[in-house]
Amino acid sequence: MSERTRLEMERDAATRKELVTPAPPVFVPKAQGRKLEIALIPQKSMIRQGERFWYRAEIRNVGTVPVKITDSFIDSGSGGDGWSKFRLVISPSTPQPALWVDAGEPCMFEHPPVPGWERMSESEREAASKQWAREQAFPKRHINVLLAPGETIRTRDWQAVSREDSCTAWKTGKPAPERPGGLFREFEDSKQFARPGSYTLKLVLDSPPLPPPERAEVEELRRKGFDAATIQRHFASLSSYSLGHAESPEVKVEVAP
Repeated sequence: MSERTRLEMERDAATRKELVTPAPPVFVPKAQGRKLEIALIPQKSMIRQGERFWYRAEIRNVGTVPVKITDSFIDSGSGGDGWSKFRLVISPSTPQPALWVDAGEPCMFEHPPVPGWERMSESEREAASKQWAREQAFPKRHINVLLAPGETIRTRDWQAVSREDSCTAWKTGKPAPERPGGLFREFEDSKQFARPGSYTLKLVLDSPPLPPPERAEVEELRRKGFDAATIQRHFASLSSYSLGHAESPEVKVEVAP
């Protein structure tokens, strides 16, 4: 087993321990095959104008087969890589609600953000740079959970951090602001609740199955030497990332002046 494989297994086991709730002793599936149910749980049903909205989401496997969960939404309230299949629908809404907000340009630095860089010799800097690169190549937080029938995974607690604070932490090697702890996360797009009034919210998952592979794709793999069974497994693996469509029950949130 490679070092990277070992680290990935340890990381995935820690994620499961933190975020997954086991199936109840008596679990009755609601559908054959793949089927997910999602829930949106606000921390408070009333917030003040200008106050941040905090929530938790839960995804439960109510089908009969395990479902692979890899969506970055579980890990980060910003949607992580911007490709999340989850979206928060708010009514009435101003601009289109989004779980992911563009944070602007990436952090720039003259040298790797390694503590004590100024006091290092050239050889020490070279070694520190290589170590930093190895650490960056392996994401410490990543979602890769096989959710068994009856199990539930919740979203990780998360709080928005400004680009300035994030870059300062990265450049200086100091820790970024800590996660808030607990079970809730901050909704980054706070302008959605800028006006007093009653809001209706629901969480939507839209991850349709992939279309059948085109003949050209299959032929290209054959030309590369892959046999029919391997090609079939390849496309089946890609399809396993489809989670289907699900909507949470609507919840009401009041924004007071």
